[in-house]
Amino acid sequence: MAEIAIEKRFALLEEFETSYKLIQLGFGELQNINIGNDFYFLPFQLLSQGIERLFKSYICVAFLTRHLRLPSHNEIKAFGHDLIKLFTTIKREFYIKYSPPIFEEDWQFMHNNDILEEIIDILSDFGKQARYYNFDLITSNPKLGQNPKERWQILESKILPMNEVLIKNLMNPDLEKEVYPQINRFIIINCEKMLVCLARQISFGTLGFLG
Repeated sequence: MAEIAIEKRFALLEEFETSYKLIQLGFGELQNINIGNDFYFLPFQLLSQGIERLFKSYICVAFLTRHLRLPSHNEIKAFGHDLIKLFTTIKREFYIKYSPPIFEEDWQFMHNNDILEEIIDILSDFGKQARYYNFDLITSNPKLGQNPKERWQILESKILPMNEVLIKNLMNPDLEKEVYPQINRFIIINCEKMLVCLARQISFGTLGFLG
């Protein structure tokens, strides 16, 4: 096994812990979204940073196991804030499908989940540029991207399609509180499943002793 300096081990541990705390806080803020609170910026900020740090930490440990060295500054920097690029690299290079059925299920979930892919894509776009969408709009940035809040709301409508009953529930103060928790729970469950898939790679030894 490749040896690394003890301060680097502690730094990696701290990054995993930081990512966990950011994602946990992000889930909490997402659960606060409702018809009276559309402040998506905070859960986007927390989740995009948390998932980015998790993916990069995972790659650092997996890279060490595969190449017997940690990735260089430039190799990690090359990913930028692109969560899709990080997620794709993990699936292609640092994710092993074991023989037991549960790992087949993990593999299928990681590779064939349109909702998960869209969640990561929206958060990735937010981390790369869309967090400044309003300023880009104000200043007529020629590279103006998509409004992240609008994209997320389109995602919500895919999860729980608008219909006459749903619209009536949203207009009813006693029932509208039941609508957003359904949507947010579905999103969080998909994210949590992804985290479990990655955790299983660690706990079953794919990332070696350090993992």
